[in-house]
Formats: sequence, structure tokens, C-alpha cells
Amino acid sequence: MSPSGSTNTTDCLCMAGYSGVNGGPCVACGEAEWKAVNGSSPCIKCANNSMSVKGSTSVKACLCKPGYTGEDGGPCTACELGRYKEESGAFACRNCTANTTTLERGSSKYLNCLCNSGFELVGMSSSSDKQNITICAACAVGKYKQAPGLPQVCLSCPDYKTTLRVGSMVQNECVCVPGWYSAFNSSSCQMCAENSFKASAGNEACTLCFPHAISPAGSNTSSACQCVRGFTGPNGGACAQCMPGQYKTVIRSSQCLQCVANSISPAGSTNATECVCNAGFVGQLGGPCSACPRDTCALKNTVSATGVCMPCPAHSISEPQSPGVTSCKCLPGYEGTAGGPCTPCGLGYYRGSTDSACRQCPPYTTTTSLIAQGAAECLGKPGFVTGVVKMPSVNLTMVFSYSLEEFTEDVQAKIKRTLAARAQVDCDCVVNEEHVKILDVKQISVSSSATPPAGVLHSQKR
Repeated sequence: MSPSGSTNTTDCLCMAGYSGVNGGPCVACGEAEWKAVNGSSPCIKCANNSMSVKGSTSVKACLCKPGYTGEDGGPCTACELGRYKEESGAFACRNCTANTTTLERGSSKYLNCLCNSGFELVGMSSSSDKQNITICAACAVGKYKQAPGLPQVCLSCPDYKTTLRVGSMVQNECVCVPGWYSAFNSSSCQMCAENSFKASAGNEACTLCFPHAISPAGSNTSSACQCVRGFTGPNGGACAQCMPGQYKTVIRSSQCLQCVANSISPAGSTNATECVCNAGFVGQLGGPCSACPRDTCALKNTVSATGVCMPCPAHSISEPQSPGVTSCKCLPGYEGTAGGPCTPCGLGYYRGSTDSACRQCPPYTTTTSLIAQGAAECLGKPGFVTGVVKMPSVNLTMVFSYSLEEFTEDVQAKIKRTLAARAQVDCDCVVNEEHVKILDVKQISVSSSATPPAGVLHSQKR
């Protein structure tokens, strides 16, 4: 352009938005430039990270580029991480959607918003204002994503490893699953050995089962520890040994079972056949057990023998359920230790059922049997006769230091035996305990100075 009446080409000036020497030619200011006045002055560059159309005549024509924000004319600042701007101009940067971010400042597209560490892409959608939305979800337990961006998928932990939370961001968060552990300085997981368990995820060592409990390899709960046979207790708990007379055949928390009646087993027995019949009883291993009859005996069964009721040795007897040969006692007329052998008393001797040994007949008498059972069988030897002789009776008054309560039948029997033995010696005749009669018992009261000593006898013949 030139003023009116111009007479020279140099009066022709470049208009605003164009640059060149007076008189031309004029060139439009380029993109990212502007010029507000006419003349030959040069175009002015827009602020960094802004742009304008060709021939712009104002600094306000310099608009911040996508990825940058600021007033028209600048300055322009890059969108921070996690934000983007797709348009040119003074628009603000937009936030990326939840759980996404950008990899660098100045992002100009929403597609630059990628899933954060610990998140993976699950879909895309649009908001009500037609803003594009990237949908990212936290990595599931057992997965991780270490860095934001591509690939937008979570990675699985190595074999037999998992994570303790959702949204794990590094592989180091992968730890051994229950039932597996990590040995010292090992990056891999190893299965828990038999008879141990690990109930939670982590790298710590496995826990041993209680004594006398077992579990399979790789057990991931304490209840996998079960009491062995012969022991009882809750799964995962302490195990107690089955008591004598009990057994348990299975590996679990069941109770110990009782042996059948009249049998016994060692503590910790694992089978019914370990129940053996008690002494005095016989039967198969595990029962039932039957009592041995009179005049027989039986020792306790063993795990290799069922036992049998054995007859007592010759000339001996026993009560039912007798536990051994020593329960067999010699018959009257025989003597011997418990269990035999039993030998006849012989001529001139006898033994009753209450006598501990054979007793000799009185002088000048003998027996006709080798197995005499009482003094009545003692008869006169040749040249001697026996008969019933009326012996004088003697009344004795005896004073003892006993109360009536203490003067029991046992005490009275002892006194009778003592008197009979003494009388038999004195009279050289047969006097038995049954010949001594206690006619009356009275309690007397005397002064201490007048109390006769115990055993003082007062007698009178009749």
C-alpha cells in the first residue's frame, strides 16, 4: 500500500502481516509469525510452542499448540504428566482418566493417556461431553504391571507365586503361594515337604506339623496335619497317644477305640489285633475273650499267640479266671508251692484246706491214706487204740487291752489258734482251733493301777 499522491515505488509499504523492503515485493509472515504494522519491519516470531496462520497481524494470533496451554500470544506451557490438550489455543490441558497417565510432558492426544503401573486396559468409552475415556483396572492378585504405558496388560507372576494385593507394580511383589516357600537367596518357590504346611502367601518357611501328625507335600492349611494311627487329636492340633486298652487304625481326627472286654493293648496301638486277652481269659487277637473255667489258668495273650486255658498241675485247683499257674493251689492231703508240683502228705500226716503245710498226727497215731485231709484220719498204731476221750474242759478268764470295737473276729481267731497250739503241746493230744470256744466278752473298767496285764489267765478245771 502507499499514501495518496505517492510518486515513487518506495512509497509502497508492506501491509501488516507482510514483510519486505519498501517498494516490494512483500511476503506474508509465515506460520508462527506476526506483524502488526505497515512497513518494511520484519515479522515477529510467536512465543515458543505457539503457532499462527500466515499473514497474522497480531500477537494474539499466536495460539498455543496442542500439548501446550497459555493465553493467546503466549507464553505456552507444556501439559504436565497425566494431562493432554488436543486443540490449539488458550484451552486448558485435560486430565487423563483415572488410573492412566502420559509418558512425557506436552501430550497432544488422549491416546497418549496409557494405563498406570499396576493397571491394565480393559476398554474405551466416551463421556457425556464426548471426551474419550480409557478404562484401566488394577492388576488382579497374582499379576503385576511394572511401568506405565505399553503393553497395557498385566503380567502373571512366575509359577507358584502370587501377589498379596491387587494393583501390584513390580515383580518383586510376587511371593510364594500357600503350600510353597522360598529357600534362602532363591528366586523360585519350593513345595512344602511332607509333614509341614504353609497357610498364607509369602516367602517364609513352612511350619512343621505337631509330633505324631502327618500331611502331604504342598499342604496349605494346618488342618492338613492329621494324627497318625495310634494317636488322636483334632486336625491341625496336638496328638495324644491312645491309652493302654485302646487303638486307632486310621489317619484322621477320629477317637481311639476301646478294646473288647477283658483285653488290653499297649499305648499307641494301631490295630484291634493288638488287643490281647487279659490273664485268665483266652480268645483270638482282638477278642472276644472268654474266662478260663475253674481249675484252669491262662497267662495274658501275646501278639503272636491267642492263649489257651491250661489245666492246673495234678492234684491242684483254682478259681475261675485264674491269671497263671501260681493261682493253682494244692488239694487237701497234698502239699507244695503255688503252681505245683503237689505231693501227698504221706502216712502219719494230714493237711486240711486251711493248713499251709502237712501236719503230723499225734504220737502213737498214723493214717491209712497218703492224702489224709484231717486229724480225724489219724488212727492208733498197732498196739494202741484211739477213741473218744472226754477231756476236761477249762474255763479261762482272760484280760486283754482291747476295746469291744477292736476285739474283732480276726483277733478272736488268732487267740483261738494260740490257745489250741499251747494246749496240744501241754496235753500231747489233738486240740484244734474249733475246740476253743469264747463264751462271753465283756468290757471291764478298772483303775490304771489295778489293770492286769494283757494275757493274764484265770482257769478252773471242770
